[in-house]
Amino acid sequence: NMPLWDPLAADPSVVQAEPPLDQIAPFAGNSNEVVEIPEGSTLIVAGRDEFGIDIPLVAAAESAGIPVIADPLSPVSQSSSKVVIANWDSILRTREWADLHRPNVILRTGDLPTSKALRGWIAESAQAGTKVIHFDQLDSARDPDGINSLRIAANLNPSLSLAARGDEAWLAKWVTADVRAAAALDAALDGPESKSEPELARQLTSAMGMDSTLFVAASMPVRDLESFGNLRGGPRVFANRGANGIDGTVATAAGHAVATSRATGLLLGDVTFAYDVSSLALLRELKSPFLGVILNNGGGAIFEELPIADHDEVFHEFVFTPPRLNIKSACEAWGVRYESIQTPSQIAQLWTEALAGESPLIAEFEFSTTESRSTRSRLRDVVTAALIKPPS
Repeated sequence: NMPLWDPLAADPSVVQAEPPLDQIAPFAGNSNEVVEIPEGSTLIVAGRDEFGIDIPLVAAAESAGIPVIADPLSPVSQSSSKVVIANWDSILRTREWADLHRPNVILRTGDLPTSKALRGWIAESAQAGTKVIHFDQLDSARDPDGINSLRIAANLNPSLSLAARGDEAWLAKWVTADVRAAAALDAALDGPESKSEPELARQLTSAMGMDSTLFVAASMPVRDLESFGNLRGGPRVFANRGANGIDGTVATAAGHAVATSRATGLLLGDVTFAYDVSSLALLRELKSPFLGVILNNGGGAIFEELPIADHDEVFHEFVFTPPRLNIKSACEAWGVRYESIQTPSQIAQLWTEALAGESPLIAEFEFSTTESRSTRSRLRDVVTAALIKPPS
């Protein structure tokens, strides 16, 4: 788990990382035994969990009085419990608040979080003295930054049930921040509608219920979910992750729908769709409700967040990779229903139509990456204002 090459680095001098040797040393522990959780302000971070191992975690966290941050790919993110901090991404991006609220102990479960901001904050906290204990149920041994103080191949719940009741004031700070962040986002999104990815992610997750599944692409869609999605009481989220996470996204969502017979949504970009366009042949055979939403921004917009985007001479030709695919024609060729979305508010009606329909529906949403970036910035600014200068 040693970080090596960054193929998209703009500066050749930083292509290869050189971590200190202690970052690639063996883990401090690998035990199935129940461990004593240190006292002090504690935070639980629930990572990706396809198997639902962490579903009982919410009740244990409530009993212990410990706040929980849940990756969108964890079933914990669906919980309506106040200890599950739904707007954690927006909160942690408010640096003034995040720097003042570092825990004494972080209890990790499941896989690595998707969020780079969260992983960075955990690493900074570990460097500042926070003890990080990873309850690694699947024995995955994933700790590329070398921040775990202890790794245990066991479920967190048995150890959590023996822990002392958490700090009520500490929990209250997180809950209050979550309430303020939610109010700020709701107020901002209740204003004039923006034709953007964050707005659509919010609308889609709000329309879907807990008995449905949302399969999401591994680039900007999953990141907009963790920042702006309404997952509390919303769909169970799955995604392909890893170096080849873009491959087979449509096929995987179709297979998941067949295996579960649940109403299924799919949120992906135009590049991801182009990589797996032939899997429309699988979609047309589905018998369960299915809505696929394709975010067409003319290329890989996630790469605009990287320094290499400033190098126009290579960025658009080799990195941005606009697919120039006629999505409507592709759907017609494969016999799949197609709709064009003009505004994010249309999503709720399309989801209702998908639930009532007898065949899958693909909806294309064309938009400008400029407006999406502007909306993300505006929404994060309103959360920062709510946390740093709360209403009197």
